[in-house]
Amino acid sequence: MPGYNAPNASTPVAPAPVWKDKWGAIALDKDAGDAGTIADRDTKAIAVHDAMSDCKARGAQGCKVVLTYYNQCAAIAWSDDSYGASTDKNLQMAEDGALGACRKNGTGCKIVYSACSMPERVR
Repeated sequence: MPGYNAPNASTPVAPAPVWKDKWGAIALDKDAGDAGTIADRDTKAIAVHDAMSDCKARGAQGCKVVLTYYNQCAAIAWSDDSYGASTDKNLQMAEDGALGACRKNGTGCKIVYSACSMPERVR
């Protein structure tokens, strides 16, 4: 085809993708053993608010945000005498990190929550 890949021809460049951050948060009441969790929120403030609301809706009174994260995965491991929280780009690695953190101070640790809040392509 004449002019195809000619040295002076301009090749249109596709626009770069545009991504929107997605946030998550975890609130715990360690004494009551309750948690509030949320993922896929548009801002950190919304994630924190929704995690606290979820924790309180479960009847907990001493809820505190222990973890916020965006564009990655998070996990919580829990035992009778310890807990651990971790984030990572990979869900399995986040779970492994939470278990490791929990096992530093406790035994019988189990994953009680894990989720990912990955960025959303908007264009």
